[in-house]
Amino acid sequence: MRKINTLLRVGLLLLPALASAQTAPQAPASAPDMFVLSPFTINTTQDKGYGTTNSLGASRFTVPIQNIPGSVITVNREVIQDLAAFEFSDALRFVSGVAITSSPLNGQLTIRGQGVGVSALRDGLPEGIGMGGGSFFDFAPYERIEVIKGPSGSLYGSHSVGGIVNRVSKQPLGTFKGDVSTSTKTSNGHTIYRGDVDVTGPIDAAGKLRYRVVGAMSDGEIWNGRNYARQVLASSFSWAPSSDLLLWARWEYQFADIANTANAWFANARGQISTFIPRDDVSDDPWESMRLWKSYVEGGAEKRFFNGALVSRLTARYNDEDRNHYRYIKSAGGSIRFYDKAGAFIGTESSTAVDFSDPGVFGSITHARQYAPETQNQISRNLYWDNIATFDLGPTAHKLLVYGALSDLNSGNRRVVSAVGTTPVFDYLHPVYNPVFNSQGLPLTVAVNTLGQGRSYNFGVQDNVSLFKERVILVAGARRDHARNDNRNLMNNTATANVGQDTSYKVGLVGKPLPGFALFYNYSETFNPQFGTYFRNPDLVVLTRENQTGVMNEYGAKLDLFDSRLVATASWFEINTNNNYSSGPTINGTPTTILLGDVTAKGWEADIAYQPVSQLNLMLGLSDMNSKTATGVRQNNVAQGLSYRALAKYSVTSGRFRDLFFGGGYEYTNERAGDAAATFTLPAFGIWNAFVGYRLGDWRMQVNVENLTDKVYALSAPQRTLVFPGDPRTVKFTVGYRF
Repeated sequence: MRKINTLLRVGLLLLPALASAQTAPQAPASAPDMFVLSPFTINTTQDKGYGTTNSLGASRFTVPIQNIPGSVITVNREVIQDLAAFEFSDALRFVSGVAITSSPLNGQLTIRGQGVGVSALRDGLPEGIGMGGGSFFDFAPYERIEVIKGPSGSLYGSHSVGGIVNRVSKQPLGTFKGDVSTSTKTSNGHTIYRGDVDVTGPIDAAGKLRYRVVGAMSDGEIWNGRNYARQVLASSFSWAPSSDLLLWARWEYQFADIANTANAWFANARGQISTFIPRDDVSDDPWESMRLWKSYVEGGAEKRFFNGALVSRLTARYNDEDRNHYRYIKSAGGSIRFYDKAGAFIGTESSTAVDFSDPGVFGSITHARQYAPETQNQISRNLYWDNIATFDLGPTAHKLLVYGALSDLNSGNRRVVSAVGTTPVFDYLHPVYNPVFNSQGLPLTVAVNTLGQGRSYNFGVQDNVSLFKERVILVAGARRDHARNDNRNLMNNTATANVGQDTSYKVGLVGKPLPGFALFYNYSETFNPQFGTYFRNPDLVVLTRENQTGVMNEYGAKLDLFDSRLVATASWFEINTNNNYSSGPTINGTPTTILLGDVTAKGWEADIAYQPVSQLNLMLGLSDMNSKTATGVRQNNVAQGLSYRALAKYSVTSGRFRDLFFGGGYEYTNERAGDAAATFTLPAFGIWNAFVGYRLGDWRMQVNVENLTDKVYALSAPQRTLVFPGDPRTVKFTVGYRF
């Protein structure tokens, strides 16, 4: 019945779009572009297959990728459609140096060995917030995804030193068009049903006023039987009352209800992983979920002065997110207990007495847990002012960006837990699930109850200077950030206030010795704020924490050949982060802190998109990286050594099977450390994917199969007690109609 209701709701969602296709007013086939293409808007018409030639996030305004001193890889709409991607991580799986770091659904990734989320940027500006890493939300409103590798603090301030992800929104167009589709995703006997609609066009005959409406709805169960539901409705409008003025507004609502942390495996002290336990014997109950609500409002104005020599943009954003996390918290190390068939205790996952060579000796394997429902709310208000001045100065041509921002953030967090030992333990070999949250009615006590308020401002400048008709390009920039955070603990009514500030710099150089070939050097920085003081180990001297700073040096080459049918970026990089802190021993009752040395990630990467003929599209990602702490310990979840992934599609353009297309991909990920101390290793794995589709006029039908051989493998692990298996064989079926 639930699936039938889902299909009815999906049908109701799609009907208005189909009706509009039949009754839409007779707008011009292509309304005149009343506003010269904005420097803050991507022109997707230049894409060739899987290749793209322009980026927005790498400079805060649109720049040819060849003119950027740094690595930025774009996943365009064709890649997303060919992969039938349901998740952000699905779309990024063929980009080099990108990997999932935890549960496949929680949105946490690594780029160049450092953890990142996908919520950082939207259309080249910080969105403000993004609970749950952003990946819980649907990406139907977005046209493409940009991966900007390495630090970009001179443009975006504090963020992960590994890189940043920019989501490029779908924009209202001057030509009426629409797309509706329905799809299913089936794995291990469980199915997710999905419907999408995307309609855009001019409202008035002159094409000055335009709209776009995007909606999507998903409902069903992921492969281990846990809940999966998403809804999104987004609308955007633009108005160009004159050729030098553009106004726009955007509203978006999203809801997600996803069981995100389900894991089945763990590792013992011998470094063995419990792959003998079935993948779907997860330790999370069916009611466990991460429920998130998001309301997003944006408005802005863009004005051209002096015949476009100066473009000024003002953007205001409001973001309200609520999260209810219904879950168990699994106890820490030593909490997984092993018993033989007679019921005798053997040891914990930290004991060398536990051996997985003969799992038949185990009678039960238990894991202690606590109920821990949690609620969060975050509201952000952001105002951005960006100005681009284009001018010549002697033999040099300049594109100068001057910008600033004001931000305000209010948050609340409340968690309650059951008492230790009152919740029944979970047995991996004999799983018993509770159908209702806290069905035993256990008393819950408050563990976290806080309120927070943050205010910040920043300003920066970056100049793109070109010589000899863009044969040589110098990029230099700096940004100053200042933030104040006030927090109140409502459990003991105590308040703390922290003030942080820092400056980030960038210097880059691009040289183009030959047409379509560029060499580049990139020095860039970012930081992570550190607050308060600490007791240094072992002398107990009190010191002030200094901001953690990440610095990257990168050398590379780029190709844009054969009318952009070959687009490639390859680079060697070294990233160092300093001021890394770790907890030390307690001396005379005083907890101490150890200041660690630099953490270094270095290696090379290459990303290639090639369309040798119009029927064939290729995408290749290669990476070979070492990411280690100052003591030589491998970083968690970072593939060491060569990893690669390749995607190919062939389209039949003539003959009996004209409009048939098919393709496939292979992903090889090298071995990785399974926890922060690298006490065990996640083995290397390789998986195959395939797809086939057919276009019949405006109709499109497509079937995708992921993990074609149903390989059993460990995808990621943040710690010894949480090892996440990769998804089993998954089949996706999509039917779409364009109008």
